[in-house]
Amino acid sequence: MPLTKQMIKVTVSGGVATFPVDGNTQEAVVYAATRTLYAAKRSGRNQIIIYSSLSGKKYLKWLT
Repeated sequence: MPLTKQMIKVTVSGGVATFPVDGNTQEAVVYAATRTLYAAKRSGRNQIIIYSSLSGKKYLKWLT
């Protein structure tokens, strides 16, 4: 199969949570990060969102 030059668009969505601020167990931190990942996907994809339990909002948009 011959190689062809094609542009491929790659996007990244992510959710970030930190220990112990966003959870004091591995499960809690992974849960917070997973929630922010799906929030990033729901709000348009191609962005990283940081979970912050210290802010009035549960999600802080970092990159768009």
